[in-house]
Amino acid sequence: MKKIQRIGFGLLAVAAAGAGLTNTLASCVNDDDLGQHTAYFYPMRPNGMEFFADQESDTTVVVSTDDWSARVQNMAGNDGWLNISPEKASVVAGGMLYQTMKLNFSTNTTGKSRRAQVCVDVQTDKIDGIAMVVTQYGWLNITVPEPIFTTSEIATAEPVFKAKLKAEAGVAFLSCQVYADAIVTSDAEWLTIPDDVKAIKAGAHGLQLPVKANESGAERTANVTLTSNGCSNTIIYVQAAE
Repeated sequence: MKKIQRIGFGLLAVAAAGAGLTNTLASCVNDDDLGQHTAYFYPMRPNGMEFFADQESDTTVVVSTDDWSARVQNMAGNDGWLNISPEKASVVAGGMLYQTMKLNFSTNTTGKSRRAQVCVDVQTDKIDGIAMVVTQYGWLNITVPEPIFTTSEIATAEPVFKAKLKAEAGVAFLSCQVYADAIVTSDAEWLTIPDDVKAIKAGAHGLQLPVKANESGAERTANVTLTSNGCSNTIIYVQAAE
């Protein structure tokens, strides 16, 4: 088994781009006798677009001086998970179009990351087309405890959320951002979920979960589960013995 290691989300996305087709985010510009031609995604994102398991949509902007058509090329995970709209646009001669493109995708309940590439072909031979990698992680956006991963390979990486607690009474911390209404549960009577955080709204949250003193004489474990939009992750809290 590969050693569990820490790795940032951005690094995972870079690895994903390097494993597949080129992620072309910089604009294509060419000057000729007929004027300037350009095409690029705005804003430009070096790692492409990255999403978490409970997200379902977002937008980007395609900037172009020429007519274009777009397509999705799957790179990892089940085919067809990502759809785009519109798939083509026309530009007035001599003009420049800022076209909002919507990305639609289902929640990722597979537990594995998936990625695809949005390819835009411009209707001119003066410049090349552009492409952008889109990655949807197989886990929720939990930052505390900090996740560690079983491998650096994005297609097979699985996060482990784990924190150690002192034996005395206190609180366990859970920081997350959810993109739909979510619920928080615990399987241990000594680590409780306050009534006001059992159900949380979409957004960023810093939760403090009450912890009772461990007088059992042995280390003990509590599993806290965060579920958002049908996607779940378990956070493991290990409390030391007195």
